[in-house]
Amino acid sequence: MRSWCLCQICTCGRHHCPHGTTKIYENSGVSCPTTEYLEKYPMYGNVLPPQSLKPKEEVRAYRGKMEGITTFKSDYRPYEIVKQPRHAPEEYKPKQGEIDLGTTYKRDFNSYKVQPVAIVRPLERQQVKKGKLDTVPTYKDNTREQSSNYQGKELAWAEEDFVRKQEPRAAQDIRMGMELCEQIFMVSNSCLRLFFFFFFFFFFFFFFFFF
Repeated sequence: MRSWCLCQICTCGRHHCPHGTTKIYENSGVSCPTTEYLEKYPMYGNVLPPQSLKPKEEVRAYRGKMEGITTFKSDYRPYEIVKQPRHAPEEYKPKQGEIDLGTTYKRDFNSYKVQPVAIVRPLERQQVKKGKLDTVPTYKDNTREQSSNYQGKELAWAEEDFVRKQEPRAAQDIRMGMELCEQIFMVSNSCLRLFFFFFFFFFFFFFFFFF
């Protein structure tokens, strides 16, 4: 029968293996021989920090006057400016002779001769005939009062409307329904007449055309 260790049987995590280390690590001097990290990555010794690159105070900088020239000034030297000689204008001497004062506008667009315009207005004005003027404006002339003999158009629907108002609602509905039926009947009769007309027309047309 195989014997099991306590660390292999325990599942709660409270029990620890009572056995010590194996014989291989007895005299090795390693504090935790069971860890693999210490075997692969051993601890380094004391490492000194890197030396500073800052210059020491023993070396003193040059305290003289700094040359204030740049690479641009050294590469691109300015040219020497030479003063240009001044040009003295010649003395003006007017030309002798007549001056042509004509312009290109006058040469291209010659002026036409202007003729007097004929008078359109008659010399003698006709005098207005003396008499009484009709001072009635068009508004009053068009909207004159009509004579009392004028009789307006008789309104035939006034009495009929008055009769309809006195009738009960049911009688009005029946009469309106009868009027609607009469209109539908008249429309249907006209449609039937048109249908029969076209039917006989096409019938006689095909009869005489094919036979």
